[in-house]
Formats: sequence, C-alpha cells, structure tokens
Amino acid sequence: MEVAYLTTYDSRDLSQWSGSGYFIGRAIRRQFNNFTVMGPLQRPLGLIGRARETFYPVLLHKDWAWEREVSVARDYARQAEQKLRRSQADFVFSPGSVPIAFLQTDKPIFFWTDAVFAGMLDYYPEYCNLHPRIIEAGNIVERDALSRCRLVFFASEWAAESAIANYAVPAAKVRVVPFGANIGRGISYEEALTVIAARSRTVCKLLFVGVDWLRKGGDIVLRVAEELTAQGLEVELHIVGCRPGGAANLPAYVINHGFINKADKNGTRELAGLFAEAHFLLVPSRQECYGLVFCEAAASALPAIAAKTGGIPTIIKDGVNGITFAPEAEAADYCAFIAEYFGDWRRYKALALSSYNEYCRRLNWQTAGAAVKESILDCMAAEG
Repeated sequence: MEVAYLTTYDSRDLSQWSGSGYFIGRAIRRQFNNFTVMGPLQRPLGLIGRARETFYPVLLHKDWAWEREVSVARDYARQAEQKLRRSQADFVFSPGSVPIAFLQTDKPIFFWTDAVFAGMLDYYPEYCNLHPRIIEAGNIVERDALSRCRLVFFASEWAAESAIANYAVPAAKVRVVPFGANIGRGISYEEALTVIAARSRTVCKLLFVGVDWLRKGGDIVLRVAEELTAQGLEVELHIVGCRPGGAANLPAYVINHGFINKADKNGTRELAGLFAEAHFLLVPSRQECYGLVFCEAAASALPAIAAKTGGIPTIIKDGVNGITFAPEAEAADYCAFIAEYFGDWRRYKALALSSYNEYCRRLNWQTAGAAVKESILDCMAAEG
C-alpha cells in the first residue's frame, strides 16, 4: 500500500516539533511498502493574520494565532489536493490537523497527534489569552479535520478524551497509541545492565531537560535539589535546554549544559552520556501534551519523575518506570521518593530495568507503528 504523508513543514527536519514529524513518518514508512512525503507545503502569506499577531496583544490585550485561521487551513488544503491528484497513494496520513482540514479527496485520511486544539486552550500559557475569533476558527479547523478522518490516533488518553469531549468524535474511531522515544537506536538489555551498574552509588545525579524553564517545572527541580542537599545527600543537578530563570548564582552542584542539538552527532552523544549517568529524570511540567523526554529516559533505563498532568500519565506508570505526583505536590514529596530509591540500590536497579522494559514493550516507534498499521488495515478492510 502507498501512503501520502502530509505535513505543512519539512518532516525530515528534526528541529520541527522536536523531531516528532520525522519519527512518526519513519514509523509509518517502515510499516508500508510505499511512502511519499507531501511536505513542506508553501506557507500562506496570511498578512492580515500576522498583523493581528503583532498588534492584537498591544491594542486589544489578546493574542492571535494566524496558523489556526480557516483561510490558512483552506490554502494548505488546496495545495495538498494538487499533490494528491498526482499521487497513487491509497490513503493520506498526517501528524497535524491543519493540512487535512477542508481537504477534498476520496482517499481515506488518518491522523496521529498528541493534542487537540481545545485541549490546549486555557492549559498551555500561549493558549490562555487568545482572541475569541481565533478560538472559534481554531475549533472549526480542528472539528473539520477530525470529521474527515476514518480513524484518529492519539498519543495519550488525555488527548483522546479531549477530542471525544470537545469535538464529539465517536469513541469507535479513536485509538490511543503512545509515541516512541525520538532516538536513533535504543540500547540492548545487556547495555542497560551495564549503564545501570555504572551509575554512582554515592552521588545522586538528577537530570532536567527542557527549553521552557517555568512550564517544565525547573523552579521545582531546583528546590528538590536544594532540599536533598540540606538532608545530607550529595546531589548533582544537570540542566539541559535552557538557562534557569531567576537564578543568577547557581549552587556548585548545579551543572548547566545549555542547549544541546539532538540533530548533531556530538550533541546526540553528549545527551546519551547524560541520560546514562543520571539516576532520575526530573521534569515536573506544569503543562505537557505528551512528554517525549520521558520515553527517551525509559530507552536509557532511566526512571522518570514528573507531575500528573496532560499526557504524562500515559507514559509514566507509577512504580514501573518512575512516578507522577499531583500538580500541587511539594518539593518534599519528590525528595522522599528520590531518597528512598537512591538509598536502596536493589529497588533502584529493579525500577531502572523496569523503565527499560517499558521502552521495549510500548514506548518505541516500532511497536507504535505496528499498532497504527494494524488499525488502519482493519479499518480499510472493514470498509472494503
């Protein structure tokens, strides 16, 4: 079967959407015989919308998101239709709603993403002050895209429930398939054992990875490291992706690595080393549609600690590959878990191995792609 993989951006660009467009495409390509990339599409001028993005916050104290405009989605649909007319594809597959909204085609459409527009409203900071007109437009685009799909795949129960509740998507056409870890090759079981055994027994190494310090809970991470140190535990906190906000003079136990480019081979090696040496990934995000970094942690036999919000509970199963705390949890709650497991190497090793097993069992792209393929083939067979 031939797949038309439709994105507005260049799906081969790992800097787009944290590389998810690339890895989703690769997962689908490996499951089907023929795969045609239909992107990037040409960005509509959207001059009025871009002007609104500039001036609405100043004049109306409201934000605008031009890429959610109906006219923008219709422009993308026209471009996609032209490409599809020259294609022999059996179906269309997209990781985004915008290019498939208003798409006129007789080919079945399938969609796989981590959130719907309504789910992000009043949740993510940039979606908390949108102008009512762009909210209306965004909902129109999302609803139309979902209605055109034969099946819709979501990375988490949170996203699936949001689609059903806000857009009346029939539960029968919804599937939850977690995304995999955005890495080239996972380590073997023997390598996992070696990585765990090499971790320090005296210095507890915490790893924070994120480009948005406040949204990812960086301030909480600093408090956790401070309290653990005050309790007498020797700690190293490694920060990747951003500069700690409001922290001019960081303690000596905090090592800031700055932004590390995963698309660069040297960056990949550096990140792999940090994941291998750390005892816990600690990213207590306040808002998170999914959290690919938690999948990447599991691939490195690294237990993950986070807040119970958005799509995170789909990835982290408490006591299996880490733990999630209530969003209002105190630093002391995180400290108690870390100290308990770091102080009992047998339990820690079991948790680290269990984390790796979760990657092998369900948090990898091979497993995810196979699950999506099975559902697509069943759907198309049922419809003849």
